[in-house]
Amino acid sequence: MGTISNPAITNNVRAGSHDATWASVYSFINTPQHYPELVERYGKAFQVFDFYRMAGREGTIASQTMTAFEKGAPERYVTLHTATGTVAAGVAFAMELEEWDTVANGGRPAVAVNDKIYLPAAYCTVDGVKCTVPQAVQVTAIATVTANPNEEDTDITVKALNKLTTVAITIPAGTKLMVTGGNYAAGSQGANSKTSGWYYRTFTTAIKREALAIEGSTQSTERYVDKLIGGGYGVFSDASIESEFRLDQSMNYEMLLGDTVDNLTMVNRDGVANTARGTKGIMPHLYESGCKQYYTTSYTIPDIDNIKKAFISQGVSDTNAAFFVGSELNRGIENNALDFVKEYSGGSDFLTNLKNLQVGFKTITKNSITLSLHELSNFSNPNTLGNYNFDKYGFIIPNTQVTVRDTEMSAEAKVANLRIMYKSYNGEDRKRIVKPIPGVSGLSNAPNFAVDSWDDFRLEWLTEFALAYLKVNQSILVMDDSVL
Repeated sequence: MGTISNPAITNNVRAGSHDATWASVYSFINTPQHYPELVERYGKAFQVFDFYRMAGREGTIASQTMTAFEKGAPERYVTLHTATGTVAAGVAFAMELEEWDTVANGGRPAVAVNDKIYLPAAYCTVDGVKCTVPQAVQVTAIATVTANPNEEDTDITVKALNKLTTVAITIPAGTKLMVTGGNYAAGSQGANSKTSGWYYRTFTTAIKREALAIEGSTQSTERYVDKLIGGGYGVFSDASIESEFRLDQSMNYEMLLGDTVDNLTMVNRDGVANTARGTKGIMPHLYESGCKQYYTTSYTIPDIDNIKKAFISQGVSDTNAAFFVGSELNRGIENNALDFVKEYSGGSDFLTNLKNLQVGFKTITKNSITLSLHELSNFSNPNTLGNYNFDKYGFIIPNTQVTVRDTEMSAEAKVANLRIMYKSYNGEDRKRIVKPIPGVSGLSNAPNFAVDSWDDFRLEWLTEFALAYLKVNQSILVMDDSVL
């Protein structure tokens, strides 16, 4: 005869009250309590890239490179290569100048016969009386250029226009002297011609990429965070937002610190090695070619006054400029220029779009220059630039319009002196490419085909852009000299 085996009847009846001990034993039945909104632990600092995108500082480029042509200054000073010694009144004397091209470059001096050079008043007397204005000497002869191809200085002979002028005190080497046109007698021979030329600056594109990959069955798992306010639409939502954020960050730091690349190659589908592409960023441009302003400990009112001096040195007549600052530099400005800081209330068209977007700016008007202040929070980011004392850095960019020529298209356009140029031409727009690479995944809205048999879904981002920085010499890099 068969038997039956029954499981024991379980029970957990106990004497006592429903107290804290009982509640602890059966805590697993408690309803989970969650704050109804997904919280972002860290905020996104306002970036240089975001600023210029909102300010409308974007354009296109039809080649990997774009060249801007720049005209040199119409005037030039000369520099004493060796000290003059003292010179008696009415006597012609020699001066050795640094400005003379090498023989290989044509051996041409910066001055011509009959040019007039002004000597500083502090070194001269007239009839024994110390001068209060610069004294003019005129070039009467220029030595023949030597056969030495490395020769970059030469002797000129000059004569004071006032026969009572003496060089009473030796003019030291390195002194910069003004040059202008000379004086002529009636019936005399004409002046000597001079030439000037051009400079060029080439900007190259950078390629930045980001990717997303989700394995099959990952998206279809229900997670509680999806139900929260701001929780998004599963893993795909979070991953795509984060990937695009990383691409923006990558572009931002390329704009700030990037440089052209000549030491890294990557193979294409055919195994051919191509050089990686990078664009020179704002800080390398400024280090190489910009004005530089050093302050000690804190930025003060006299430092603000000196901005105009830097602008004048580069022939800048604009009275409006953007001043990007790190947090410590900004603190110093506000503490030392509190009476001059006010909320933005109109003026420069440079900020029109940003004003409409209600971006908080402050302006300082001092010494006829209006600075729009904006703190770059990422300069203090402890995960990135904050480790390099960037909170004490800043840069000033005048609101200047300049002409740029695309060498491929031979087209001129008036653009701001700092722009993001995306590669786009002939049906290919590389501003922001977002392409799915579907595998055998059931992700909704994915293309109804698979490129391979893997159970996943991938997404690729790509952008190609150049930072075009024109008239860099007119911008100012601001640094605390204690961190150098």
